[in-house]
Amino acid sequence: MKGRYIFGRAAIAAAVLLWIINALMWYTGSDNVVEAFTSNAEQYGNARIIAQGKYGTVYLNDNAKAIILEDMADKIGAVRYTIETKRGQDEQTTTLYQEGTNGSVECSIQTIESKAADQSIKAEQYFTVIVDLYDCAQAAPGYADIVDDIFAKYGIEPETSLSYYGRKNEK
Repeated sequence: MKGRYIFGRAAIAAAVLLWIINALMWYTGSDNVVEAFTSNAEQYGNARIIAQGKYGTVYLNDNAKAIILEDMADKIGAVRYTIETKRGQDEQTTTLYQEGTNGSVECSIQTIESKAADQSIKAEQYFTVIVDLYDCAQAAPGYADIVDDIFAKYGIEPETSLSYYGRKNEK
């Protein structure tokens, strides 16, 4: 009679062990599915990096702005870009722009002029960098680091955002 209990306990232990192994296999398998979906979404989705920061209250002429924008483009990897300046009443924006197959880059320096109490004109400079990546979102964290390095070079602590969204045709 004692022999029946030994085999019964062994059968219960084997069943519990098989249940644990099955649960582990199921749990590990679902992680692989989630991981495959996530990596696929990151690889083929779009991403946008936006960084903005205040450079200071110094005046930059058009030549200085062009040099800074060209330096930004060089660091990001843009080579066939256009630079244009738009002037408003109390502001001026100089923008470097390039559109490509896998993304676009827009770097701009905005100058806002205001009169101080002593009637002098104070010029504030704001830098903005926008990088859009199409169907290659896996590169976004690297580009975000490059953009942060650009701002650090000029002593600016930027507000940077990184967002992932849809596919190229779903802009």
